[in-house]
Amino acid sequence: MSAPFQMCVESAITASATSIVVTGRFVQGDAAPVGQLELVGFGPTRAVTCLGPGPSRSPSSPSQTAVLQGYNHREVALGTVLATPGLIRPYTRIEARVYILTLSEGGHRLPLHTGARPLFQFYGLVDLPGLIDLHGGLLKTNHGDTVSMSVTLTDAVGLSIGQEVVIREANSTIGIGKITALVG
Repeated sequence: MSAPFQMCVESAITASATSIVVTGRFVQGDAAPVGQLELVGFGPTRAVTCLGPGPSRSPSSPSQTAVLQGYNHREVALGTVLATPGLIRPYTRIEARVYILTLSEGGHRLPLHTGARPLFQFYGLVDLPGLIDLHGGLLKTNHGDTVSMSVTLTDAVGLSIGQEVVIREANSTIGIGKITALVG
């Protein structure tokens, strides 16, 4: 039996009057299965019928395609997760353990602090603003620290424990870590 299917959508184009082709990065699973899937994030979770893998792409490309029936390409946002039903759900609040880059590693010159609102990147392509609350009574971080934090995102996105999160500000990566808990 193959692994449950999960793909983060990078783009969607109209294929016909009744279907679209979505392109994205497979998080798990082999190819888009035929049957019922869910679109998770950026609004309510929606059931969708997948007609199978879309047009072939280069085998060296990390992106693959799936054909979905009954949707308009404008209804599927960048970063929406296409997944096996019940596999993943949308969250706006997470906890993460993050390493704050030093200046020599390309980090930001200013430290992070409770109340900061940098961008949080998921799947290597979704950037969402989020409000930071540092754990352990910390008010700010120092370069090279590894810290735990709670984050409240501006939009719900399909996430899972252990998933990589990148913190960005002013076009710079300032922290890298993993999601440790999904709160709500």
